[in-house]
Amino acid sequence: MPFRDPRKLLTLLCVFAFWVFNCKGDILNRMLQLKKEGKYLELALLCNEHKESEYKEICDLAWQEAEKNIDLILSQQADLPFLRVSVDAKTKKQVEDLLAKNPQMKERYLPLWKRFVQE
Repeated sequence: MPFRDPRKLLTLLCVFAFWVFNCKGDILNRMLQLKKEGKYLELALLCNEHKESEYKEICDLAWQEAEKNIDLILSQQADLPFLRVSVDAKTKKQVEDLLAKNPQMKERYLPLWKRFVQE
């Protein structure tokens, strides 16, 4: 048995606990940084990967702001009804990834996105 010495097992458990808590801190710090920078599409994608309750408040804000960003993009079509909306490649990929991973947003936005956004 590799852990006959309880001190070795305790040390291993402490290292593991530190690693787990440090990773969660890194995720929260990353989320707070994205929020501060106003990168809500990227933040919403990160929230898709981390649905833990401790991130609920920041993720709820991310979803609301991401929806506002998508609404803003799609509303440009009203100004140019005969043209499709052009979106930069990074934003387009983020929105499409978000729609692929979030069923509620997919249902609401995907048909409009396909119809109004330029390929």
